[in-house]
Amino acid sequence: MKRIDKDGNYTTFPGVTVIAAIGNNATPFWQKVYDFLVHSKAISEHYKPLPCTSYHMTTCNLYTKEQYPDDWPSYVTKQLNFLQKLHAKLSETPLTPEISIDDISIPDVLQLYVSLPTEQEELIRAIAREFGLEDNVPKGFHITLAYEYNPIIEQEDYDAIKRECEKLLKFCKEEGRLTLDCPQLSYFTSMENFIPWDGKTNPFIAQGANDSCFFSLRRLGCPELVNTISSYFSSKFF
Repeated sequence: MKRIDKDGNYTTFPGVTVIAAIGNNATPFWQKVYDFLVHSKAISEHYKPLPCTSYHMTTCNLYTKEQYPDDWPSYVTKQLNFLQKLHAKLSETPLTPEISIDDISIPDVLQLYVSLPTEQEELIRAIAREFGLEDNVPKGFHITLAYEYNPIIEQEDYDAIKRECEKLLKFCKEEGRLTLDCPQLSYFTSMENFIPWDGKTNPFIAQGANDSCFFSLRRLGCPELVNTISSYFSSKFF
């Protein structure tokens, strides 16, 4: 499975992960990073910038459909109990990553490599170790900004992109230390959007139309109507 096609469109690529998103932290800075990428002719001819709302640092890789193509939805269902426990642990752990941007990487993926205080990195690894996931912690923490869709062939193009990346890295380093949101269990269907998740229901299984309608009433703030419907059916059939 590919994350992006040859025309620069992000493709369906489902998965589950643990990420520290940029959230609402330093929004003007991250918007400038995105704008730089979009307006750089050298970069945009070969890379498709991700929306800055998707920017995040992965703290623990979990599962993707690419790994389990034949039984993806059922595999996720089997992991729900485990994922709920992981979500609970993450929720009760006070960890707000403070990162410094150290380097930039190309060509297949345009990424910022970051570092964080030793005690924060150790806490990330300790949580992963508790759940048998220590090998799933990235070897180098990074924030992905764009994926390559048009391979760089000419040395001249590579050199131009490298110069642009050096400008971007200089700008990023001048910003100093940045804060991210606490790591959260999340799921995704493409690289463009990562959604916080509690692991209670499988987001990769479509719910029946009737079930969706019924339970959406409670989510929409109509508990009285839900209770009335429930009482009616209970008196009729039980």
